[in-house]
Amino acid sequence: MKNVGIYYTGGCGGHFIYYFLAASGKYEAWHSVYKINIGKPENIKKLKQQFYFQFNGNIKWLEHEIWPMNKITSTHNQLFHFCYPLDHLSEGIFNVDCIKICPYINNVNDWFRTILYKKTNIFRDKNITVKFVKDRYKKTLDKNPILKIPNNDYYFDVIKFTQSKKERDKLCDFLQIPNNDVMEEFVAHYSSLHSSLKKTSWVIDNPSKYVL
Repeated sequence: MKNVGIYYTGGCGGHFIYYFLAASGKYEAWHSVYKINIGKPENIKKLKQQFYFQFNGNIKWLEHEIWPMNKITSTHNQLFHFCYPLDHLSEGIFNVDCIKICPYINNVNDWFRTILYKKTNIFRDKNITVKFVKDRYKKTLDKNPILKIPNNDYYFDVIKFTQSKKERDKLCDFLQIPNNDVMEEFVAHYSSLHSSLKKTSWVIDNPSKYVL
């Protein structure tokens, strides 16, 4: 086993992938509140409890969000979680010894609509108006956001990942871990929370014909 780092841009499913991989039972995945390794097979009940607490369709998307703890130990099966690593990580942490994987959303409009509907990222705690959204959209396109973090070992479109077991099996094969029933249970639940994200690839095949 080798350590695995999830390097991603906010809004691309990094928290979900963390829980998905932790559910394999093959990684140390440290919970920042409980201070326990929820990746241990014997802690699967606690892992599931936290997953459904955080990804709860009856609350605001970020209301129960708890960030994982990147606890660097001497073992070689740790799971790391790095959101916006190009902006927030020192060179030493960015280059920590691990397999680097990057979930991303392939289409910038899909990504923009996703964070808008979820009210995450640049829309977190904002008074959202049509003018605000249009201004943000223009600034976002002008900035050309980096949705694929450079220098990773494995890339995958998180939307396709949730829609295709073949894509999930490919990642698991790459990491040499099983894809078990709990992992697939997490996918089904997470996907169901995106059913209202209309005009995105989460629910339709060709969102490109829609404009914001």
